[in-house]
Amino acid sequence: SVGVGNVWRFPYLCYQNGGGSFLIPYLFALVFLGAPIFLLELAVGQLFRRGTYHSYIEMDPRFRSVGIIAVFLSATVGIYYNVVIAWSIFYFFNCFKPSLPWASDDSTQLVAAASKFWAKDATDQSLGYYDINRFNWPMVGCLALSWIVVFECIHRGIKSSSKVVYVTATLPYVLLVLLFFRGITLEGAGEGIRFYLTPDMSKLGDTRVWTAAANQIFYSLGTGFGSLVAYGSYNPKTENVVQDAILVPAINSFTSLFAGFAIFSILGHLAHTSGVSVAEVADGSTGLAFIAYPAGLSLLPFPQFFSICFFLMLFFLGVDSEFATVEVILTFIKDMKVPIDQQKLAGVICLAGFLTGLIFTTDAGVFWFEWLDHWCSTFSLMLVVLVECVVVCHLYGSDRFTNEFLRHCKRHIQPFWWYCLKYLCPMIFVFLLSSNLVDTIRSGFSNSYNIPTPASVTAMGWFLALSPLISVVYCWVVPYAEGPVHTHAKSTELQSIAE
Repeated sequence: SVGVGNVWRFPYLCYQNGGGSFLIPYLFALVFLGAPIFLLELAVGQLFRRGTYHSYIEMDPRFRSVGIIAVFLSATVGIYYNVVIAWSIFYFFNCFKPSLPWASDDSTQLVAAASKFWAKDATDQSLGYYDINRFNWPMVGCLALSWIVVFECIHRGIKSSSKVVYVTATLPYVLLVLLFFRGITLEGAGEGIRFYLTPDMSKLGDTRVWTAAANQIFYSLGTGFGSLVAYGSYNPKTENVVQDAILVPAINSFTSLFAGFAIFSILGHLAHTSGVSVAEVADGSTGLAFIAYPAGLSLLPFPQFFSICFFLMLFFLGVDSEFATVEVILTFIKDMKVPIDQQKLAGVICLAGFLTGLIFTTDAGVFWFEWLDHWCSTFSLMLVVLVECVVVCHLYGSDRFTNEFLRHCKRHIQPFWWYCLKYLCPMIFVFLLSSNLVDTIRSGFSNSYNIPTPASVTAMGWFLALSPLISVVYCWVVPYAEGPVHTHAKSTELQSIAE
């Protein structure tokens, strides 16, 4: 469950939302939102032994839209998450030059030098969303390579992927420990750690901070994308999912918090040498990992070595995250009984992902990347998990699910989890969604690159963000119009599944 979001997404969101001010809602969301949803999705997969789409059909055919939206969201995020892998590959290759191209002999100009490399070499930024003039061909090559690596990881199936995880999920810990102990010994590291751990209590009243924390939990755990349902379907029949829902989120968040110490110690050192505060040392955009971190790493002894370690770590974490999302699509198509060889199917999916992701390798690509990340995370993801809670707990019935899970999986799901899933999670989701809806309508979408956002771009964002509402209408209005909700999977069917 550890992926690129733990090292790339968590630090920049934490930095963007005030450091320690982000940690309080983050830990709250972990216990009361992330872990319960994690349990729910694993349990659904383990009970019905199918992917997301067909698991919800087993509950009731009218719930199929829940699975479709989850698969669609997973595919969307998978397309732009692979761009992070491509950026990591690009920086990794540049680490082998005699001197790091983003470094500067003047320590006060490190951030400026790293920002210039990011804007000119890595992303080749234009002046706006529709100012698309050319491809960044080195980045096209890196994107192609990233999809080739993902293809090699997944085309043999889930068992092969589980072997890859041994490398992609363990090597980053070695590199994180290395960066952590080097980072905390740097001059000024304490300033960064102090910023990381000290909350600004005034920010806790900002619902955007709570929304960012909740969505980061969902991103890092993989909830809402269908991957956990797919993986749950491969669990042994009597797997202790309650234990998994405690241990895996705890380990996942520990990784994020540990990565925060490594990264913020380097940011503190960078701020110290630049003569600015930690809050001013970087802009906190999605490119933070590719601006502030390379600048900080260039200050270390043997900068090439530490930079290679860092971007190799991002690469492995990115691959770990990416083939999980692709497995969702594979499982969905296989469950549809499409007559195609799995290796060919994996190739088609990766080729389609590469072609779709080419927009992010243009000179306007980074703007579209941030746009997609914002609209998917702020609304779409939270809408998907809200619909899941409503469908399983209220329409299908938490008591029915508990009894069937106990009967066929021999495991009991305690009342605490259902209390969170039935009442606490939906109330929090509705409150955060409503607050962010009002805030976005009032202030609009503002990107971190200070370029104008055309009305058409905002309109597409709203369409993307609110598309899961189709599921809400479909799963609430249509079932009641057609009659009482009933379980599609009869007891005899579930019995055959369990056996």
